[in-house]
Amino acid sequence: MPHPTSPAALLDAFARDGGSDEVHEGFYALLDEAPERVPALVMGALDRPVNSAYLLGEAVSFLPPEAVPGVVERAVAALADPARHKAAMEVLSHVALEFPRLLHPHLARLFDHRADVESWRESGELDHPRLLRVIHEGGRDADRALRCLLETRTPAAFAALSRNRKLSKHRSQTDYLLEVGYEPVPREDDGVVEAPRSLGATLRAFFSPPPAPEPREWRRLYPEASYHLRFPDGYRDGLDLADSVLDRHPTWRLDAGDAPPRRFGGEGECVCGICARPTQRLIVLDPVPTGLEVTAVARLTLEMCVRCVEVNEVMEYVHDVEGRPSPHPHQVPGDEPEFDSVPLMAAEVRLVPTPARWFWQDWGTANDRQNLSRLGGPVSWVQSADYPHCPECGRFMTFLIQLDATLPAGRDETEQVFSEGVFYGFWCDRCRVSAFTWQIT
Repeated sequence: MPHPTSPAALLDAFARDGGSDEVHEGFYALLDEAPERVPALVMGALDRPVNSAYLLGEAVSFLPPEAVPGVVERAVAALADPARHKAAMEVLSHVALEFPRLLHPHLARLFDHRADVESWRESGELDHPRLLRVIHEGGRDADRALRCLLETRTPAAFAALSRNRKLSKHRSQTDYLLEVGYEPVPREDDGVVEAPRSLGATLRAFFSPPPAPEPREWRRLYPEASYHLRFPDGYRDGLDLADSVLDRHPTWRLDAGDAPPRRFGGEGECVCGICARPTQRLIVLDPVPTGLEVTAVARLTLEMCVRCVEVNEVMEYVHDVEGRPSPHPHQVPGDEPEFDSVPLMAAEVRLVPTPARWFWQDWGTANDRQNLSRLGGPVSWVQSADYPHCPECGRFMTFLIQLDATLPAGRDETEQVFSEGVFYGFWCDRCRVSAFTWQIT
């Protein structure tokens, strides 16, 4: 039976069985043959019950920007209808990443319908009074309201967290902040306590120690600047990927313009301190792009032992004044991987300033279809936020790079380095130290 390619036929198939191969094949055929009809598909799906809403969210990434406001209005209106609620939520969850500001006029309704907390990104203090009221009431929605508040990433939101310590029953305030990419910066006078002036004050101070002071400011742990890696056309052609995944998403096809090539993948130049095998090159930043909060060196080579990071969780490297890495003394022989490390397939990549539409990316929403390999910007965590501490100064390190671990391997372009997951790289500019971790489901 031929797969449907018209919006009307696809909607009928959605209603019958939204997760069938027939629907998937028809959807991707529509993207290839008539992408201008995607808005009609999304709008139509929001007007009728569908069996599965999975592909509708993905369709949002292929909407022209001028079509999105109308889709948002239709999706918000559909929230009140139980038969259309699933499709509306799926569409709005993708809009919250790509066009969060279009959701800000609807935040009250979105909160009532338990929409994703990402909807509050870039909203400033617009919805603060409502969220603070819910937090102060302390009901079952208090924690969700706090997470919505923190997604605004405003000093007022962070101060509200520090004032509502009773909300931190299961997670520390630092953990809450790390999830949105910030850490508290202590006051300079932390630990300095003024001497009591009377016997009564002395006794009160003895039996009731003063509360921990609130921080004066908060430090962002990711650069605002962001650059996507534009791989050469055909870089993933050797992989056994489903037809539906073949680099259709716009993040794989960003226009690199006249951006210069950068060395990517292949064998590294230093030796792992744990397994004594050669490291694997990730990328050579020569020069380091602006805005990545790397100022200690003008040129930076990022390498790691791909297999040892799987076994040892964190791999740390010290860089000389030329940006070349060597194993940190924390790397000592032992805990060797069972298999040899395989480098990423060597290529020349180009760095494209991330368009605003793709500044926020979510690993689960990307679902192996988006290009998550990028420098800077907010992190797309597979699991919870996990910023390593610098082994030299002890501070949280700043996010620098993430790479899809499923990219092709250097020795056999038909194989992936790992079957899933993301590599994360971090930088301490004060100490010229890089660190790498890996997350999987």
